[in-house]
Amino acid sequence: MAYGALVEQQMRLGFNTIKKLDFLLEAYPAACTEAFKTQNIQNSFIATGTNSSIRPRSGHPAAQYSARTPTPPTPAPRASRSSNSQSSWVLQTPSNPRQLHQQANNVKNLMGQGLGSPPHGLVEGLDQIIKACEYGMANATIMKKQYQDIFAANEKEKQKYTRFPRRARGLDYVK
Repeated sequence: MAYGALVEQQMRLGFNTIKKLDFLLEAYPAACTEAFKTQNIQNSFIATGTNSSIRPRSGHPAAQYSARTPTPPTPAPRASRSSNSQSSWVLQTPSNPRQLHQQANNVKNLMGQGLGSPPHGLVEGLDQIIKACEYGMANATIMKKQYQDIFAANEKEKQKYTRFPRRARGLDYVK
């Protein structure tokens, strides 16, 4: 499974073949480290039922252990920009959709605290701005991931040329 995921990632980056050198230097070691993790080995023994002592939860019955639930940390007091005790909210630029919705709800609540309900067009316009921001955040996340993948693939190609300049260019000939 680990090797298949690595090959699939290379295919997404536009590499349709994997050379022996790439396999031995990059794909095989990465696949081995992924496949031979302790959790995978333990799960394999548990699934086949060959060794019950591998099971971490089914240890010796005389073993004494106690589990306790940690107490949650106390929340830090928030800074407030207004004297109103209800609005302990500081305006800041959201960096993900969850923060965006939280900011939008706070703005809507502040608009509703006025003389009455805010105009319907204002709420509708705010909702459309939120949708546009979500779309932009999603696109930025996708583009960042694509950039990182392409940059990593480019670095691997550069390393091949510096390690084995003749082999990487296909100039593997005998003099």
